[in-house]
Amino acid sequence: MKLSLGAGRFGVPYPFTKLALSGTQMKYWIRLLALVGCVILFFALIGSLLPHGYSLSATTEVRATPAAIYQHLDSLPDWKAWSQWDPDSIEDLTVSYAADGKSQKWTDIRGEGKLWFTDQKPDERIDYQLRFSNFPEMKSSIVLTPSGDSTTITWSSEGALPSGPFYGYFRHIFVDGMTRQYEQSLGKLKKLSEKSAEPEVEVEPQRD
Repeated sequence: MKLSLGAGRFGVPYPFTKLALSGTQMKYWIRLLALVGCVILFFALIGSLLPHGYSLSATTEVRATPAAIYQHLDSLPDWKAWSQWDPDSIEDLTVSYAADGKSQKWTDIRGEGKLWFTDQKPDERIDYQLRFSNFPEMKSSIVLTPSGDSTTITWSSEGALPSGPFYGYFRHIFVDGMTRQYEQSLGKLKKLSEKSAEPEVEVEPQRD
């Protein structure tokens, strides 16, 4: 007695139909993965060609003298009163300051960092550098420009992101985020400086 297998799909005998379908599916997935790999390689190539350098700045006008503003800039521990980057609010972060307040170091789960003043002109400007873990150094300055009864504060930074192929896409997000933090910090510095610049009102003692 002969067993007739019969013809299944694609002209393949029934017992081998599932094997034929598995082979077809395997070719489909191989082609799909190859296509995805080509797309990733394409975007990685484009990302490596995009500029990694950045430059950003934020400005505000304060109704106070440069001296009234500079007192909040002269020592890094005082930056906590107005900077959006508050180390006390970040868990697992350890910060140490130099005795003169001109530099600071920190350590967290992502690595280490350092910020230090490179030049100072009292009541005029502060230049500093910032090093993130695995990031190139960032050079920054805070410049005070008097104008009548007010002072214009310009906070600017420049540097470059790491050379990884996808950091080129991250550049705009990084610049927008940093600029927003600078603007918010300057808003707090403005309120703090204008408040400290207000003349003290003497209260006369009450007479019986």
